[in-house]
Parts: sequence; C-alpha cells; structure tokens
Amino acid sequence: MKKILLCVTGSIAAYKALELTRLLVKANCEVKVLLTESAKAFVTRLSFEALSQGKVYDDLFAYTDHPIEHIELARWADQIVIAPASANTIAKLALGLADDLLGNVILATDKPIFIAPTMNVVMWQNTAVQANVNQLKNRKFIVLPPDAGEQACGDIGDGRLMEPQAIIKHILKPKIKTDKHVVITAGPTVEALDPVRYLSNHSSGKMGYALAEAFVDIGWGVTLISGPTQLIASQGCDVVQVRSANEMHDAVLEKVKTADLFIAAAAVADYRPQICAVEKIKKTDESDALTLKLIKNKDILASVASLTKNRPCCVGFAAETHNAREYALAKIERKNLDFLILNQVNTDNGFPFYSDHNEVQLFNKHHQQVLVLPLASKRDIANQIVNYLNENVIKKEVQTELNYE
Repeated sequence: MKKILLCVTGSIAAYKALELTRLLVKANCEVKVLLTESAKAFVTRLSFEALSQGKVYDDLFAYTDHPIEHIELARWADQIVIAPASANTIAKLALGLADDLLGNVILATDKPIFIAPTMNVVMWQNTAVQANVNQLKNRKFIVLPPDAGEQACGDIGDGRLMEPQAIIKHILKPKIKTDKHVVITAGPTVEALDPVRYLSNHSSGKMGYALAEAFVDIGWGVTLISGPTQLIASQGCDVVQVRSANEMHDAVLEKVKTADLFIAAAAVADYRPQICAVEKIKKTDESDALTLKLIKNKDILASVASLTKNRPCCVGFAAETHNAREYALAKIERKNLDFLILNQVNTDNGFPFYSDHNEVQLFNKHHQQVLVLPLASKRDIANQIVNYLNENVIKKEVQTELNYE
C-alpha cells in the first residue's frame, strides 16, 4: 500500500483536493492530509478526516504522540503531493522557509515531491512565479503544470489546477523505461544584427515543449534543443539552450547521433545578416532606408534527413499562410521527410503563435493525411501526435517497472 502525504494550501481550488483524497483511497493508498493555515479558510478538517479515514495535520506545534511530528510525517510518506499549491506556498518552498508544518516537512524529506500549482493566469506568467517554479524543478520537485481554461476570476488561460484524475495518473503511473530517444527543437532562433538588435520570429516554443513533455510521459529519452523562450522544460528532458540557427544546427547534428526520432518544431531563421556589426548601428539623417545583406542559414531538418548513417525518422513542421497543403507536401519531397505537421497560420492574428491552442494535420511521406486534429490545447495536440508516432515509428521493447514515480 502506497503512503501519500497530501498537502493542501490556500486556494479556491482546495475543494478539488477532497476528490483527490477520495481517488487516492480508492486506489488503495494510505493517505494522510496536511492543511496549511490558509487552506482551512476554504476546506475543513472534518471533510478530509472522513474521506481519508485518518488524521489531518495542521499545526507545527500541536501536542501529539510524536513530539517531532514533521520528521515523522517526512519519514512515513512514500510520496508527498502538494495540491493545490498557491503562489505564496511556491515562493516559500523555493526559499526553503520553515515557518509552518508544510515547510518543515518538505525540508525534512528525501521522498518524491509532486506539486500542482494553481493561480490566476497573469500570476502564473509572472517572472517571479516562473523563477520560483524553476527553482523547485532544479531541486527535483515534480511539477504538475496547471491546465488552461476559464478561471474563478473569469480570466481564461493557464492556471487551473490539474484535474484530480490527471494528478492520480501522474503520481501512481508505472515508471516506463524505453530505449527510444527523440531530439526535438523548439522556439525561435535569433540572428544578431549588432550588439543591440537581432532578427527573429514569433515562435513561442509552446508546441515543441508540449511534445517534449508528452514524450517524457511515455518514457522516451528526450533531448530538447531550444531557442530563447520563457518556458520551463519538463523534468526528464535533457535541455540544450541555443540562440542562433548555426548553434542549433551544430547541437542537433551532435545529439541526433543516438536518436530514433527527430522533430523539427523550432522556427529557425532562414537567413542571417552577413555581417554582425561590432557596435550599435546608428540612425543617420542621410538616408531613410537601411539595407541589410542576408545570407542563407544551414537547413537543419534537411541536414538530418540527408544523413546516410544513423539517420533518425524525421518529422518537420510547416506553418503556412496560404496554399498550405500544396506547400506542405512539396516540403516532404524537397527535404526527404517521413512525416510533416501542418499549421495553418491566421494572417489576421498570427494564430497559433503565442496561443495555448492549435489545430494541425499530420502527413506521412506518401502524402497521406494520417491525423486531423481539430482545435485543442497544444498539450492535447502533442499527446495525440506522440501517441501516433510512438505506435508507428519504431517498435522497440518497453519495460515496465513495478515501482511508481
């Protein structure tokens, strides 16, 4: 029987922790619940005692049978789940504060810690919050990212607590080991014009990062080669940060040597300035125009697809504004691709760039449309693409361990 310490913090989503408790008990887990002081403003001890069939803990200095209760709880648990996790709790944990029972338990444990953030979309996107989340990831917290959707305040976007059923799948799923390896590029590249300015594009990197996370979830080894973004990669990814197309080209050719699959989701600059000025280019009164001479960058996807030794299965992306299918099929032939994912770009609003949603079509090398995925979150789109590729690209033995993450 798995022993779970469920830690509930102050959030309007705290009521969902009741359902999470019920599901954990139903899954034959022994559950103890820890409530922070602010959590008690939203939910009651009695509700959790009834559902968990056990004691609820909420006071660092309460008199109990164990005088050092935070140590006993830390030792008892096989896993710790913090759901929901408020912005305040995330900040305190990132700093290592120990001013309440939760903070002390976290400092005293060496067990896996799952944390499910929830907050307003603007709060979630705040650089301070993202820095704190990144700090927790660096300390091996397993972050269960928030869902996108309508929030209690009426805003729409990332910040909803992951649904209890999904949390259960993450914390109780068997750990899958596979010898499959995928290399994914994501985000934009930037091509320096001078020390201040550069040429780039609108890519947010969200689709590539979603694909990386989906592959991690099914047990693939994942190398994510990313241009500059504000995104946090899923734990389990080997992340290589680059800036220019040339840097990305070199990183990809090094990493694909051991890859079964290569997905070129990055929006790589086709051209770069022939000369990067040493000093800032000044505006002058002599001319109303500035002429730049651009030279072509190396084609990363074509370079990988043309490998004669250890060539991985190659998947490209095409973002087209018109004649989308025609250009997509031509790209398959021109670059010798195995699959191509087609985005139709809206010329009015730039969709799907920066959006959390997408709609795509997947074509194989025979020009057959093998998937048509209507509008959905990029993570849902990624899951469907990954499931298809996992089933149809390479068949290798997958080993399921008996232990859990």
